[in-house]
Amino acid sequence: MTPEEQYVKCMDAAYAAADKETCHKMMRKAEGVLRGEFGAEQAADGAGEEAFAA
Repeated sequence: MTPEEQYVKCMDAAYAAADKETCHKMMRKAEGVLRGEFGAEQAADGAGEEAFAA
């Protein structure tokens, strides 16, 4: 799953949240996904693929 797909998934969860606290938590997580704070193993996998292709 790409960071953009993770972002959309988190934002969908934020808008579907039953309470404000959960909504804000998911929005912060979505923002973190775009900043690269979450999904670090995917970034590492992507870097390995680039090195292999070179």
